[in-house]
Amino acid sequence: MRKFQEGEVLSFTNYFRVLQQNGDSLIVSEVKNSDKSELINIDGKDLLNQLVSADQYEITVKVTKGQMVDKLLSAGDRVVTVNFTKQDGTIRVLKGTNPTPEVNLGRTQIIDLEVLEKNPQDPTRGIRLIDNRTINFVVLNNVLYISK
Repeated sequence: MRKFQEGEVLSFTNYFRVLQQNGDSLIVSEVKNSDKSELINIDGKDLLNQLVSADQYEITVKVTKGQMVDKLLSAGDRVVTVNFTKQDGTIRVLKGTNPTPEVNLGRTQIIDLEVLEKNPQDPTRGIRLIDNRTINFVVLNNVLYISK
């Protein structure tokens, strides 16, 4: 077991799929690991309160498309849900992260975690481009941002 020194600065960023909840304990599998036999137990009320969900929100805020893109660009490595209209007119819901906050020709790069979960060896590394003009809503940090 690793030993940590007092005063060390630690970081832990990972993405999990919830399989089961029992009170203050979650059983999860890592999104990037398709082997479901390696389950992880996250235990404790304080730890559960620190988790960020791509699905849950407590408040709804109406914003402009530009403000919504700004929120999306600020997501960083936090998990986010983006609902947008694809070029063929279908609605798509993507759950991912935006570790590279840049816009390229009006499109934002998002890493689609569900693609990585299904195929960890995906040659695109799960990167998807979203046309910012077609974003319907964003869920980030327990807030639902919808278009005015």
